Amino acid sequence: MNRGSYIWDVVQYVNNESRDYDKITYGELIRYMGIWFLIATVDGHSKKSFWMDDEDMDRRFEGAPFTLNDIMSESRFDFITKSLIYNMEQKPTYKDPFFPN
Repeated sequence: MNRGSYIWDVVQYVNNESRDYDKITYGELIRYMGIWFLIATVDGHSKKSFWMDDEDMDRRFEGAPFTLNDIMSESRFDFITKSLIYNMEQKPTYKDPFFPN
């Protein structure tokens, strides 16, 4: 694993800001990104529809477009989402049309 990679930097940042039991791993962040990529390929469903209420269901392709409980819990997914913030105080070093002037 390249310890100088952007993903590794994100993991270190989240872990520095988190309590011990909230720490994430490199692999968990990769899974998180993969889930977002999967969700992005399906149109017409809310994010919540990808997690079934019944934890015992082992039917990935029934009900929701895909069920992701066995890959990552919805609460963990939401925690990682909330942990990834955009630093508005540091101006980008490039022309960013979305950064407020």
